[in-house]
Amino acid sequence: MSRNLVDNSARANREAPSDRAADAPVATQAQSAPRSSLWIINGPRDFVLFFGTPFLILPFVFLAERVWAASHLYMAVAAFGALGHHLPGMMRAYGDRALFKRFKTRFILAPIFLVAVCVGLATVDPQMHAVILIAYSWGVWHGLMQTHGFLRIYDAKVRSFHPWTARLDQWMCFTWFLSGVLFSQSRVHHLLDAFYGLGGPAVSMAWIDGLRVVWGALTVTVTIAYVVNAVARWRAGNPPSPVKLVLLVTSIAFWVYCNSIVRNLLVGVLMFEIFHDTQYLAIVWLFNRGRASKDPAGMGRFSRTLFGTRAALMGLYVGLVFAYGSLYFVNFEIEKYTPVFGAILAASALLHFYYDGFIWKMREETNRAPLGLQGGRQLQRAHELFPGAVHALKWSPFVAVVAILLALNARPAMTGMEARLLLGSMFPEYDLAQANMAAELHAAGDLERAVEADRRILALQPDDPDLVENTRNNLAWGLTELAERHVRSGDERGAQAAAREAFELNTELPNHLNNQATELLQARRAAEAIPKYRVALLMTPARSRIHMNLALALAAEDRMDEALQHARRAQQGIPQDPTLIRLVRQLEEAARSR
Repeated sequence: MSRNLVDNSARANREAPSDRAADAPVATQAQSAPRSSLWIINGPRDFVLFFGTPFLILPFVFLAERVWAASHLYMAVAAFGALGHHLPGMMRAYGDRALFKRFKTRFILAPIFLVAVCVGLATVDPQMHAVILIAYSWGVWHGLMQTHGFLRIYDAKVRSFHPWTARLDQWMCFTWFLSGVLFSQSRVHHLLDAFYGLGGPAVSMAWIDGLRVVWGALTVTVTIAYVVNAVARWRAGNPPSPVKLVLLVTSIAFWVYCNSIVRNLLVGVLMFEIFHDTQYLAIVWLFNRGRASKDPAGMGRFSRTLFGTRAALMGLYVGLVFAYGSLYFVNFEIEKYTPVFGAILAASALLHFYYDGFIWKMREETNRAPLGLQGGRQLQRAHELFPGAVHALKWSPFVAVVAILLALNARPAMTGMEARLLLGSMFPEYDLAQANMAAELHAAGDLERAVEADRRILALQPDDPDLVENTRNNLAWGLTELAERHVRSGDERGAQAAAREAFELNTELPNHLNNQATELLQARRAAEAIPKYRVALLMTPARSRIHMNLALALAAEDRMDEALQHARRAQQGIPQDPTLIRLVRQLEEAARSR
């Protein structure tokens, strides 16, 4: 949830002095009331679902990686987690009669608008770089505000409503979550890759480093202020929830771990996604159960039945989430034909972020009651007096961002190759950046630099087995092509060194080279076949069949003396072969007739 589950009653303390006296009895009553339980459900269940989930995710993912590839795990989580968990919010928006009636205009117009925007962006930018930038940025905000919401829920349980506490809760989430992104090579690379792919100008690494210094200083300052405020609240007799503090530490630590410590981008994303989705699905289930119990008339028949008293319906709830998530695999099958369906699914994510920004606000009693939250003051503020106008203005940053991204796409600052080479130079210690750069260099024929980049990747010891395998294969073939180039230029020493290193990476290379060269020979392109046969022999000098094939290629080029040498070398290995006997005799006769 984004601004969801945030106890905004704390902000009421900032209202005009004329309002404070009238509200003083409410505050006194809230503080003198008996404290409720520390937990949303109970200790063990809260640990599993809300604040201790990372301790369960880590061993699960480490064990799962031994069975499934990271890309397969990511696809499953992206489908049944990232996409599937949009459904409960949609169910709340369109299955809660009172809520739908109140925000009917938003619930009707927002899907039309966001689908149109995403499809339009995908049409002008089929690789959807703009959609990626928007969805990722909004998703980070959504994730940090969900964490903030849980912090305020736990503080509401102990009636900790001080305005500085609520404000610093939000700033701790904001600064630390963005630090997790800003100090992560993989995340900054991911964002810049989409930015450059869209057509953005080059960004200086010095500028990024400077931003990191400033943001790091701000994060440290906020953290110190947070600790000071917590101590002050404790001394004043109104301490923050201890469960909230544990949740804050585990959430921030896990976010930083997934972004900056986990080297595999997909693994890091899927681990925090599991944490986020578990929290969300659990709190939405609990909220709707409470809503169905306390105000069944306000919910639609389907929602009232699904979230009724029968616990067995939890299976149906999870099944519906999985069914909605399976649309991801539908998109995976058709995305090669059109990006439109993928754009619609991206719009689903943006709708999820948008709806969660207002349907879960805890200043409203209809949202507080199902979770058993009481206390705090609820005053009507300026933006609530003119909700339509103020809410429309909140869309202006989104519209501005879309306009800027479209303008960038209209005038690309660099080609795809230039962007990959730039990112490779900016992130020499990030394996994926080096892999992309190596692929571009290889395609451009810059074999020396491509080989260097592939060696750098292996030296980094990536924990992605697919990346390691692909890199070893690319390096082997890059070295092979380099050896062929050395053969053509007459550099025997360079050819031999490159061929031996390639053979150590892939012992099947001689067979592949022999087959490629034979196809060229059969196509009457003997001159192109000869370097491949020679490199294959540098890898395996005793292969008689390759010597024989090379002899045939040399003879086709009228290089009879060299052909005879290789034919005789082949005959030493298989002296009784009738084809070789005949070939040697023919070449000897040709040599005598010269």
